[in-house]
Amino acid sequence: MFSKQSEITLQAYYDHIEREEFFIDETLDTVDVDFQHRLDVLNSLEVLYGLGYRYTRSDTEGKETIPGIYSYAMNPRVSNNNLFSGFLQGRLRFAGDKGELTLGTKIEHNDYTGFEWQPSVRALWSINSDHSLWAAVSRSIRTPSRLERDADINVGSMAPPQHGLMTFIRLQGNDDLGSETVYSYETGYRGKMTDRLFVDVSLYYNKYNDLIAGVPGGAPFPEISTGWPRLVLPVRVEEARDAETYGVEFSCSWNPIDWWRLTGGYTWFHFNTLDIGNSLEARQGFEEDENAHHLFSLVSYMDLPHNFEVNTSLYVVSALDRFDIRGHARLDLNFSYHPTEKVTLAAGVKNLFDDSHQEFDNTMDGIQASEIPRALYAQLTMSF
Repeated sequence: MFSKQSEITLQAYYDHIEREEFFIDETLDTVDVDFQHRLDVLNSLEVLYGLGYRYTRSDTEGKETIPGIYSYAMNPRVSNNNLFSGFLQGRLRFAGDKGELTLGTKIEHNDYTGFEWQPSVRALWSINSDHSLWAAVSRSIRTPSRLERDADINVGSMAPPQHGLMTFIRLQGNDDLGSETVYSYETGYRGKMTDRLFVDVSLYYNKYNDLIAGVPGGAPFPEISTGWPRLVLPVRVEEARDAETYGVEFSCSWNPIDWWRLTGGYTWFHFNTLDIGNSLEARQGFEEDENAHHLFSLVSYMDLPHNFEVNTSLYVVSALDRFDIRGHARLDLNFSYHPTEKVTLAAGVKNLFDDSHQEFDNTMDGIQASEIPRALYAQLTMSF
């Protein structure tokens, strides 16, 4: 930091990860450097800019999880990628600091899709010290993952057999994929209703273009490399869908008394597919009725005498109609004791209402959904 009007930060890190999973073994190395400079140009104008670079090397070995049926492979096995980025943002205060306007953009260059830009504008108006209105518009992108570019995956078989042969679905990556794009429009209200009650309400609309999905890659073809003849149905990863999401979010925080705090939230969410083209399947959560339309939460925090805490969480989720998964309510309890400032003893239960419940369905790439069971736990935390 040079002064209150100018601040510079520079950070760098190296990360090495080795993981063995059911489908793949991967070694991932990451080098990241990030530079930022904040500058107060005028009393009412703040400028923030930065530069970044990230290098990743991924060595991924796929596995045959079910011989002849489910198998994973990456082609090429080793991938080296460079990401260069820069951003510029300006925040202007006006009308006696009642209004605030923030304009900015981020520019990236990656080895998959080349140059990408992500602009945004945000506005805030303070009605008074306790109430404010805000709005935002932004453009964001998601670059294709390595799985979507380089994968060669057998994801299962079709029934009944075709022409007397079993038919297997093979998902093939596509190294010509572009980025998915979303245009986001948001607005909301924040208010301090009393000294103990705070409320936040927001509305949003998101328009998605070029969502990545599986598209038929041609007619089935015979294959005998696995030891017996079979048909293979190729499914190619493509930019195949447009969609929209919209909804309302409400949250509040209330301190009825000094030692007790309640936070609550409600979300109404809707997903609508605008154009599916000739695609077969998208990522889970990107089909209509694959997401819960209603979500509710209520969390209680109690600070009791003698360094005890009792926290209770209630979560209610509506049904996932596409998968015929029923709605559920989950109650979690946590009891904590702090004998010293650096030691915490805790015990609790998760999913008190049900022995178990299912939250998602099986995925196209063979991941089997499991039910979440009730769980009891004890925990000791020590800080040094």
